[in-house]
Amino acid sequence: MGACSTSKKTLSVSSETNWFPLEMGNYWVYTDSIWKNDVFIKASVDTIRVIKIFDYNEFDAFLLSNKTIFYAKGDSIYQIHKEESGRDESSLAYYRSDRSSFQCSIDGDRIFQRTVSRSNGNYLYTDECESTTIIEPMVGIRETIFQNCNVTNIVKRKRNLISYQLK
Repeated sequence: MGACSTSKKTLSVSSETNWFPLEMGNYWVYTDSIWKNDVFIKASVDTIRVIKIFDYNEFDAFLLSNKTIFYAKGDSIYQIHKEESGRDESSLAYYRSDRSSFQCSIDGDRIFQRTVSRSNGNYLYTDECESTTIIEPMVGIRETIFQNCNVTNIVKRKRNLISYQLK
């Protein structure tokens, strides 16, 4: 991860690859809907902002208002999370590819297989729990459907982008 490098790598994805725009002041507004066992529970509007940029292993890391932390490394987006030990760990979250699979970790809890493909110019990420994320190049996350793998109590959360502002 650049531990042997002596110069800071500033790989802001928006300036290097223009596909996942992480810059201070950017924000995205989503409708956020939740279902439990196919019964609608609630809907709300949620705004996610880039609120802080800091150094993480010689890369610029971007703290979002929902406490998610991303950093860019080439065409890849990594997410930083805390392990049970309290130590920061990063794992590959998204990368550009026409068709591929990779291992991913969410909050360090479990490792799962994620598949990426292209659809209508967007990147479509899916996993074995039927969770889906759609990233539109130069816009960001357009839609997320999270579904847990618990078969007795299925919770589904869907976020749809309704507006955004990029710097």
